[in-house]
Amino acid sequence: MVISKTELEYIERLLGSSDESNIELGLTILSGFALDENSINWLISYYQKLEQEATINQDRRNLQAVLIGTVDSKPTKASRILTMLLEKTDLSIQRDILKSLFIDSKTLKLPRIEFTDFPKIIFQFPDLEKIVWQFGNLKSIPETILDLPKLNFLDVRHQPLEYIAEKVTAHKNLKEIWIGNALIITEDIADAADFEIFIEAAY
Repeated sequence: MVISKTELEYIERLLGSSDESNIELGLTILSGFALDENSINWLISYYQKLEQEATINQDRRNLQAVLIGTVDSKPTKASRILTMLLEKTDLSIQRDILKSLFIDSKTLKLPRIEFTDFPKIIFQFPDLEKIVWQFGNLKSIPETILDLPKLNFLDVRHQPLEYIAEKVTAHKNLKEIWIGNALIITEDIADAADFEIFIEAAY
């Protein structure tokens, strides 16, 4: 069922509430609808509005992280909306979203999204040389990274990684990987990798 204009207006009121239960209700209702062109455009505009508001407070958050040595890594309203967009739209729309919002030249800089795996749409950009996706629920670095043959830099340093596929070491152009969990580096990976693996843990 496609969401109506009236329903979008109701959801927007819920999402704009200071009450967490209302925000959760709005996101839950939204997740139950199919997305048409109007609702996709509305979601993109709403996401951009949230990101603009977040940017205003970014310096304060960065300073806090430096001073107390913590990284706030929780799902946000913006991250859940963007995740929804990338889950519920077809590849052509996902491609447009990444190209217009997150890809600059051959670098992909993703904000927090709640995927546990690399979104499939990323592999539609085989010329990518750098990927920066520091926050989310990513559990593994898969061997499909080999399908990005020009990739030389991967930064997933604050992701809750549990596994790196050993075949990743066969990547011919990869130079640096940044992660936050040294325990997933097996002896075989350490011996076979021609790239540098940097560890930056959040406390």
